[in-house]
Amino acid sequence: MLLLHWDPDPNNLPAQVTVPMQGRVYISPPELHPEGVFFTITVPIGPEEHPVAALLVEIDARMLWETLEPQLTRENVKTYLIDRQGNLLNNVADTSHESGDRLTELAIVRAFVNNQPWQLNQEYLGLEGNPVFGTATKIDLVDWGVISEVKKEAITQPIRASLTNIALGILIVTALLTWLGLVLVKRITRPISMLSKDFTRVSQHDFSPTQTQSPIRELNTLVSGFNHMVSEIDASHRKLRKNEAKFSGIIQVSKNAIISIDAEHCIVLFNPAAEQVFGYKREEAIGQPLSMLLPTDIHDIHDSHISRFGESDDTARDTMAQLIAQGRRKNDEIFPIEGSISKLELDDGLFYTIALTDITQRKKAEEQLHQAAVVFESTSEGVMIMDANGRITGVNSAFSEITGYDQEEALGQNPNMLQSGQHSEVFYEAMWQSIEQTGLWRGEIWNRRKNGEIYP
Repeated sequence: MLLLHWDPDPNNLPAQVTVPMQGRVYISPPELHPEGVFFTITVPIGPEEHPVAALLVEIDARMLWETLEPQLTRENVKTYLIDRQGNLLNNVADTSHESGDRLTELAIVRAFVNNQPWQLNQEYLGLEGNPVFGTATKIDLVDWGVISEVKKEAITQPIRASLTNIALGILIVTALLTWLGLVLVKRITRPISMLSKDFTRVSQHDFSPTQTQSPIRELNTLVSGFNHMVSEIDASHRKLRKNEAKFSGIIQVSKNAIISIDAEHCIVLFNPAAEQVFGYKREEAIGQPLSMLLPTDIHDIHDSHISRFGESDDTARDTMAQLIAQGRRKNDEIFPIEGSISKLELDDGLFYTIALTDITQRKKAEEQLHQAAVVFESTSEGVMIMDANGRITGVNSAFSEITGYDQEEALGQNPNMLQSGQHSEVFYEAMWQSIEQTGLWRGEIWNRRKNGEIYP
């Protein structure tokens, strides 16, 4: 221990003097000597702003380490001290290394010297040249590092012992399970074989319950489930037969012509409405190609339409009449039809069902309406149509030319917008009375155009 005094002139003084002169504690880097590793601590004395002296203490790193080492010693763990250059600062028992040796050949020391992070699960060769795991902790005060390493074997040996015990236990359990498995197989296979025969019986439409019994509870649960399933299948078959009868009744009374065909387009179902529409008896139609009910010139269109539908993912299509819009009666009369087609895949193949409606009367009504519309638009007389409330619902072109009101202006208006003021209320009452009683009124009337002009 030394007490230092200094001249106020600080030129050429070492750091261990100049630093305390500024009121700060100085710690020197460790220095290697034949006697060991030493470092100094210099503490300023006097006022903090103007110290007048310093107390210098030289410390043997080995003595410091001898104080700390007992706190860090653990079984199978070697702990040692290094400086920033990677020099060993203490002697490590049971190794060939001494204080002052440079240990930068160790990966963990190189990482500390280069300020690189170190992962705890990184394996490296330790002081004794054996695989180890280690950790490095920095002592900021002196910029040293404390390295602790443990042999890999010390960690893995207990694990290997545990794994050996586990493997032995697994072998014993496996042998026991194998023996139990053989016993259970014999108890399971017989009732399962009987159940297999029961499944074959059900596939032949014998829905009587099975009498199979087993000492295993799970198999008895399976048997119970099997009997429940058979009961459900039997009920479904009964319901299906009932629905078939109901469906057959609906087909028979339907007002639409319903025709079913097979994959070869031959008729397999022909209901009474189809007999009425086409003029064929059921016995005459069954087995015949559907094309006999269609005009000759659309046979190819019909075949193509059915084939494309059969190859599609659709199960039904509406508006078939857009493609096959005509039918042919037994007397060769061609008439308009519309309908839809559906398909169903059954065990014995693909079947199509076609529902057709004779729209002859509707087409005639549409034609009459079309003719009336042509007359409505082509007449030179102004025509307006009103609803029951006396509101205008339609006007023709001649009305717009005569009155000056276009269709958009007239729709929804009351006809009194045309009144000229030339007629009395009695006149209009008589006119409307005639319209309500006979649907017609004839006579001369003065009206007013949109521009205000009065005309007869």
